[in-house]
Amino acid sequence: MTIPDRQILAASLAPYGIGRPGGVLEIPFAQDAGLTQDSNIKTFTHGITDIDACYVAQLDEKNMVLGFRGTALAGQGNNMQALIDWINNFMAQPVSGEDVKIPGMLHEGFKSSTVGLMNSGTADHIRENLQDDMNLIVTGYSKGAALTPIAAAWIAENLDIDPARIKVRMFEPPRAGDLDFRSWFDRRFKDAERYEFQDDIVPHVPPVRVFTELLIRIPEIGPYLAQFQGMENWNYKHVGKLNFINWDNKIVGYSPLLFSRRVGNLLTLITTGQYKRLLSDHMPCGNIYDVLWEGHETRACELLKDELGL
Repeated sequence: MTIPDRQILAASLAPYGIGRPGGVLEIPFAQDAGLTQDSNIKTFTHGITDIDACYVAQLDEKNMVLGFRGTALAGQGNNMQALIDWINNFMAQPVSGEDVKIPGMLHEGFKSSTVGLMNSGTADHIRENLQDDMNLIVTGYSKGAALTPIAAAWIAENLDIDPARIKVRMFEPPRAGDLDFRSWFDRRFKDAERYEFQDDIVPHVPPVRVFTELLIRIPEIGPYLAQFQGMENWNYKHVGKLNFINWDNKIVGYSPLLFSRRVGNLLTLITTGQYKRLLSDHMPCGNIYDVLWEGHETRACELLKDELGL
């Protein structure tokens, strides 16, 4: 049975239930993901205050899902401060992936989080429960989406699982590795796709050179970015096929014209002080969730609206 991407989107948001009363099953997205008491859900955490988290569950007899929790979905206070805080979460020096059998350079923080979770019981559980006739779906939202390709690569290389059995779906991901990592990953993982929504700024960080050169000219952001020495030489790239939800809520693929328009939109919003749009477009409800679930009944966002500020 093929699991539709709208269902995987819900599965990518279910990790937000980890550490909350009732766990994964009590967060409304779990129902849209198809998770039940029979899904054999196991959760794993790592880091200070368990900042990194994921779960492994059985979606059906042929599909296991590994979902990574992302950063907080909603913030309070000054929009510019929130914007800088988010960017800070996704900034880090690239480091080699050679020690974990992954070619290229990886985002230091995302690599550390992924490897920590793999070594906190996640890998052992997958090894023991992923049968030979089953496939593994690896997914995440926001920061969780950046951990997703690193985890897929780690699992394939360290657990000796054929990449053809691994489906990768990333929702609003920051960039996780460099050009060498992307080239290797895209050759190995043929069923890897990412979704990005309109003017969400998160998929643009860590910034590529052309975007960096423009950002440092902005008075509110330039001095902050100056602290990252050598950032202009970073070579972070996205992996997988792009599914971009445009300003008409239509899904389109990559094109140079689309890239130019996206960068232009972001700069206009930043220079005119419309920081809220950069943050609000990252929220799933009212945006990507509504588009992928259009025409299908779901109450997940309605139930979470007040609680999470979605």
